[in-house]
Amino acid sequence: MVTGFEQLARELIATAHPDDCAPYSFADYHARGVMYLNLLRAADLTCKLYLLDGFEPHEWLVAPHNHAYAFHSTVLYGEMRHGLFDVHPKCDGEWRHRFIVDSRGPTFTPRGESRIALAEQKTLRRGETYYLPADRVHTIGVSRPTVLFLCQYQRERERTDLYTEAPKAPNLAGLYH
Repeated sequence: MVTGFEQLARELIATAHPDDCAPYSFADYHARGVMYLNLLRAADLTCKLYLLDGFEPHEWLVAPHNHAYAFHSTVLYGEMRHGLFDVHPKCDGEWRHRFIVDSRGPTFTPRGESRIALAEQKTLRRGETYYLPADRVHTIGVSRPTVLFLCQYQRERERTDLYTEAPKAPNLAGLYH
């Protein structure tokens, strides 16, 4: 059964023009092996495909983080692990270095340490969709090639949070090209 998000993805793929897609599409987006193909970009809605190579089965693709916008994400091919995290000084988790990320830069400003715990983990397969509010901390993992369709809604803020094991800001060299 085709979901509404799958149908929207099909329509956008069929009508997208490379000249419109290219300015907002990237290779090695967030991490090596992550391709981001922009299909629609507007102030209140952006739709994109994430083409993900397979990574280590039990590793997260990127450090836990939240977003500047809420979104729906649908698995079009393959499968993904989705992890939701609680961030609270008294949660039963590990200490992570917190950075404020200004997405206009991007720049990373250290903000000390926060305790973070994996609250929920779920595997999503072809046709399954999840919704994530902008302030919810999450990350994903994929162990085989996977295609995700993401509909992100209007930007709610400019800054987001990133929680890393290392005390240094992530090295973006070689990414976002």
